Amino acid sequence: MRKIIVAAAATAVFSSPLSAYALDVGFSFTGTGGGTVTGEIFGLNDNGESAAADIQINSAPAFIGLPPTPFDLFPVLFSLTNHFTVSAGHP
Repeated sequence: MRKIIVAAAATAVFSSPLSAYALDVGFSFTGTGGGTVTGEIFGLNDNGESAAADIQINSAPAFIGLPPTPFDLFPVLFSLTNHFTVSAGHP
């Protein structure tokens, strides 16, 4: 399940500057084992590709074994790529 969270939440190369029109996007998903994970992705640029300014997990089932929520996902993602494509406000 941890791999699902990391894959759904993003990957991390913190190099893209934030736009004046940065978007914050909420997300949620339910894993095959049950339980819903919710969170937010902050600072995406609309209508293009960008890196997120931050990713926060707001809730997750205890059985996944993640830190208590809410928690900042960025420290977990330092070795991955932070890349999102947004079109008309939708990643």
